Amino acid sequence: MGVPKFYRWLSERYPAINCVISDLTLLPEFDHLYLDMNGILHGCSYNSDDGRGRSERDCVLALFRYLDRLISGIVKPKRLLYLALDGVAPRAKMNQQRGRRFCSARDAALKAKVEAEIRGERSRMGMSNPAQKAERWDHNVITPGTAFQVKLAQFFRQWARERLDSGEAFYKHLTVVVSDSSVPGEGEHKIMNYIRRRRADDGYDPSTVHCIAGQDADLLLLSLALHDPRVFVLREHVAKRRKRNKKRSSGEEKLSLMETPLDIVDVGRLRQYLVADAMCQLSRYHGTHSATFQTANGERLVDDFIFISFLVGNDFLPSLPCLEIGTGGLDLMFKMYLAMRPKISRYLCANGFVDLRAARSVFAVLMRLEDELLRNKAKDERMRAEREEKKQEEEADAARERKKGAGPSPAQFSAHSRGADDKGSLLKVSDSAVGEEAKDGSETGMDWATYDQPDDTVDDASQAIRDLEDEEDGAMDYNEDADDDADDDAEEEGEEDNDDDDDDDDDD
Repeated sequence: MGVPKFYRWLSERYPAINCVISDLTLLPEFDHLYLDMNGILHGCSYNSDDGRGRSERDCVLALFRYLDRLISGIVKPKRLLYLALDGVAPRAKMNQQRGRRFCSARDAALKAKVEAEIRGERSRMGMSNPAQKAERWDHNVITPGTAFQVKLAQFFRQWARERLDSGEAFYKHLTVVVSDSSVPGEGEHKIMNYIRRRRADDGYDPSTVHCIAGQDADLLLLSLALHDPRVFVLREHVAKRRKRNKKRSSGEEKLSLMETPLDIVDVGRLRQYLVADAMCQLSRYHGTHSATFQTANGERLVDDFIFISFLVGNDFLPSLPCLEIGTGGLDLMFKMYLAMRPKISRYLCANGFVDLRAARSVFAVLMRLEDELLRNKAKDERMRAEREEKKQEEEADAARERKKGAGPSPAQFSAHSRGADDKGSLLKVSDSAVGEEAKDGSETGMDWATYDQPDDTVDDASQAIRDLEDEEDGAMDYNEDADDDADDDAEEEGEEDNDDDDDDDDDD
């Protein structure tokens, strides 16, 4: 499960929430470490040189080396180590997984068939063939119910026993919990449910510091939903695309998993920034003396932000074609929601359930903007294709000129490949900081910056709200008993959303 470009969006909007771990990084002392193993497992199953699959034995050995590096070399948990493998996925994701794995097996078979035909043709023509690479390991075995997953669970338990019996002081007081693929659910969901159960225990220490390791961006959303200020997320550092392309073009080898730098994300600080961001925008739209600003609940705003983010990317829900994080879709939805707060007069989420009436009002405004968003998206795609075509033509012309000995160097054309990422015409986002008056009004007292997006789209949303009020008399009236309605909606949805806190919620 993942939200495309969400981590990059957060890192650029709130750069102080994370840092790259180095020898000089002063990390907090972690009590519990939770590992979402499927992302790590997939990373360990590839070679760093040719990208082809390792053997099963090499994969397991690489996995245990990486675990030792992560556990005893970096995080060093004091009390608990929780290893979560993906079990059977929820029904909402099962079709997607089946389709992806079917395509992977089909494409691998077609590629092998084409390679064999080419080799045969070259042999018939008397031409030599390059050395044949080792047979690719089928990564579809990393699926609940396979023999490999059964053996992997046994390997994990054996590894845990060996470490605990080693006599090392580090493992002396450490408890190891293995949740293998026989337990249904996604790995990250198993982790969240385990944390919630522990927090509900009578003897739980509220000062416990949690570290969750995994590559999926949705771990950040799930961690925010815990509403715990002492949660950190550990993930591999991902270089920006321009830097990755530059390294590939210069012939640099890809770093192995053992050498990949890691980022540590402070989820508590992220929550503070989200609340401060929302309060600043509420003050801009409605004033600091408005009831909307005065009665705003930061934790409820965070819950609503999590819900909004699902609209721009989620494995369990179909995505909206008019909204993409890369073109400013999340910025638009967040601003539009905050501009609509007085009209809604209630939050989108209540006690883990979606308030359908409040959500319906947001979708009604989005419906009015959808055509314009799609037109601008098509326009941006055409412009991007034209720029790419022009760049290729210029590079081809430069190559011909260089061949003649009179052409410019490739550096003169590198600016095209290093161009800034495209943003939607309607959703254009600048890098200017929030006004100083907004910073002074934040409750956190921290220096932070946010995108200052033009409010044209928000104005359009406000007009759409007024139009809806004129067309549907009373349809937007939410000034009745909000608490009673929220309870009614929660009861109506309870039959479908009742497994959120079970023991089995993990898959990658």
